[in-house]
Amino acid sequence: MERKTRVFKALVDIGTLTGLLSSIGLSITACFQVSNVPIVHYIGAGVAFAGAVGYMIVVSVISSLYLGQPVVICGLRWLLAVCGSLAALSFLICRIIGRGDEVDWIPDPSLLDSETTVNVVVFYLLPASEWTLGLTITLFFLLWVPEFLRIDFQAP
Repeated sequence: MERKTRVFKALVDIGTLTGLLSSIGLSITACFQVSNVPIVHYIGAGVAFAGAVGYMIVVSVISSLYLGQPVVICGLRWLLAVCGSLAALSFLICRIIGRGDEVDWIPDPSLLDSETTVNVVVFYLLPASEWTLGLTITLFFLLWVPEFLRIDFQAP
């Protein structure tokens, strides 16, 4: 039992750390716009995405193994955590392939060579991955609503 408690506390600490990293990354991303300081903006976005995905995974583990949440809620959390992980991975791969400023590598769609086709796919997949991850994170936090509704505040 003591080992289970230590693991639970470690997971809570990891969840807190990943949540803080995500918040710090979002703050950096908001403060340094991509048009002014792109490298700092991208680093902040990477920290925010990595922190959010880590947080979703840790919370999914905690809620399914330790808190005894309903199977539907746990399943939805795991589904969103996996979707968020895939979206983050897709975003990272597209960001590496399409390195540089997006405006410079938008190809002419009339050209059908392989490099242009890859760039067109990356050009559309990059923002789709980013928006999918953002939507996944938002939906993940909406799963907390049933738990917050059970909180009852009473006057002292």
